[in-house]
Amino acid sequence: MKVNKKVLTLILSVMMIVSYMPTFAYAESGDESNIEESATEVVEQEKDLSDEVTEEGAEDVAEEEESLKPETEDQSELEQEGGPIVKSGSKSPEEVDSGTCGADLTWTLTGEADDLTLAISGTGEMDDYSRSSSPWHSYNETIKTIVVGEGVSSIGKYAFSDCSCQIVDLPDSLTSIGNNAFFYCAKLTDIDLPDSLNYLGAEAFYSCGLTHIEIPEGVTEIKGNTFEACFYVTSVTLPESLISIGTRAFANCRMSEITIPDNVTTIGLFAFDNCLQLTEIVIPRSVSKIDNGAFYSCKGLTSVIIPDSFIEFGYDAFYYCTNATFYVKK
Repeated sequence: MKVNKKVLTLILSVMMIVSYMPTFAYAESGDESNIEESATEVVEQEKDLSDEVTEEGAEDVAEEEESLKPETEDQSELEQEGGPIVKSGSKSPEEVDSGTCGADLTWTLTGEADDLTLAISGTGEMDDYSRSSSPWHSYNETIKTIVVGEGVSSIGKYAFSDCSCQIVDLPDSLTSIGNNAFFYCAKLTDIDLPDSLNYLGAEAFYSCGLTHIEIPEGVTEIKGNTFEACFYVTSVTLPESLISIGTRAFANCRMSEITIPDNVTTIGLFAFDNCLQLTEIVIPRSVSKIDNGAFYSCKGLTSVIIPDSFIEFGYDAFYYCTNATFYVKK
């Protein structure tokens, strides 16, 4: 009985030992698996975190690119349309300097700040203005070029007065230049008047920098002071259609000669006053009146040829022409 108890005790002990051995091994094996799983989870978390950061970074970059995209498109559109790209704080003439100047006429300023081009486009007559009321008047010092487009039929009063323009392009559709239209355009040295022109207003080119004047056929009258004080004029060509030369029309000009057309009937008051460089004048038979002071103080005159027909001479018509010799042509 004692032996059996010992044997039984031994058997039970062995059985207990055997039963625990797989558990330890399995537990040991489980620990390794847990470690591997933990390591895998850590790696996966790092990967997820990395992917998340990468995705967030990509989204940020995409958002930045998207925010920049409209600006780029706007600039592209402007470039395609030919308009300037306006920087912050700058002002584009196209944006603010345009408007209407007649029932069917518009004006536009383009170019750099100190070198602007004024373009008039449309059809019909331009509005009249006072000396400082034209819509582009505040830009007069920087307007260097004026382009009047085909279809414009008239230039209004004082339209370009006191302008610093150096180049003026006029259309073949132009028939009228209003009073004082180019008044005091001192930097304008040359202008081609179109053949379509038939009216020149008073003081239209008063005190301009013109060096040569050629008036087209169709103009019948040069009104008062039209070319007065154009100190640099050296030659003048008058049309055969001309009938009347107005008051002080060429006073203080510097041409050395001028031919009065055969259809002229009247030479107005002080029309050629103080034309100091004028050396010879031929009065055609058509002239019936030379008004007061018409050639006043033309001290350079040496030869005056007049017809034997009746001419009314005004007071002091040739006063101070101290070097002139008068000839009567039959």
